Amino acid sequence: MDMQEGVILATYLVAHSKKFDEGVGGDTSVALVLEKAAWMEPKTEVRDMESRFDAFMPHVDRLLLAAPNVGLTESQFDKLLSEFHETIATLRMQHKEQVAEQLMMPGMKWPYDRLPVGCKVFESKKDGERTMFIYSDPDDKKA
Repeated sequence: MDMQEGVILATYLVAHSKKFDEGVGGDTSVALVLEKAAWMEPKTEVRDMESRFDAFMPHVDRLLLAAPNVGLTESQFDKLLSEFHETIATLRMQHKEQVAEQLMMPGMKWPYDRLPVGCKVFESKKDGERTMFIYSDPDDKKA
């Protein structure tokens, strides 16, 4: 598991616990102990990740219940899979674009890669207004 997955898993476990255990609550803090320093994941990022779980989970739950349901026809299940793929891909791209925007801000650094190595982010502004924003993954050309 890489560092980013560890942060995501830790955030998920605490967020999940807060929903089902009355003794768990408040703001979630995620700290990374690195070789030469410690890093506190920004609270805004942790809150954002918790809200992303809320957006993803109904779709994951729906697929989880459908997968063992052999009462569904294969075409019904394929339709659910396609809907899941479309929805999750859209939510994921929204998140990647948000992260790309954050990484373009001066002084924004994390102790791990938040986007794939080789991704490109382009932004064009006129009079302080964004006129264009492009996010490109390194494997976009393969698709």
